[in-house]
Amino acid sequence: MLKSLGRIVLLVGLVAQAKAVGVAIGTVTNVSVGLDNVAVYITANNASPCGSGWFYIFAADSDDQTVNRITALAMTSWTTEATVLINGVSVICNQGTASRFTSMQTAN
Repeated sequence: MLKSLGRIVLLVGLVAQAKAVGVAIGTVTNVSVGLDNVAVYITANNASPCGSGWFYIFAADSDDQTVNRITALAMTSWTTEATVLINGVSVICNQGTASRFTSMQTAN
């Protein structure tokens, strides 16, 4: 029983780490809001794992509150040129809608 609980804790930790993979760092230079997704064009800086391009978050991959928060932050970055970091489950660069992210934060 204790070993099983330990495995569950380890798996939850690995899943949490998997969601924290840095995908791109830069400024948002365009935003497109669709019916079920938000797309942001990131102009990448030199520290970015991916180069400049479009990245997507889909409503089905997250909850409404997270999507709304990301949309607001993307719009703020777009208008203020603040640097942001987007994270995803994996780093997929410039592959259309396969270039997904799960979170966004300011990169101060």
